[in-house]
Amino acid sequence: MPQISERDAISVMKSGAPFSIQFITADVKRQQGGKRVKLDNARIRNTSHSEHHHGTITIEHSNYEHPLTIHRKLVEFVNNKQVIK
Repeated sequence: MPQISERDAISVMKSGAPFSIQFITADVKRQQGGKRVKLDNARIRNTSHSEHHHGTITIEHSNYEHPLTIHRKLVEFVNNKQVIK
């Protein structure tokens, strides 16, 4: 299985090109999560200092009305490459 470092995966997402992503959900406030989600043709939203500080990324996808905020450590695959932490 092809692999990619977390740093390189973030670079791929920040390139502006659409990408596929698989991640695990987590919502501490609602005590929900643990589901695997796979999206094709996702795009990263502009990052902010807060996202960098909290280790999150925000992506947009046509299946979702609102942007999704994902913790970088919960990203498993980018462009079908396993993300190595």
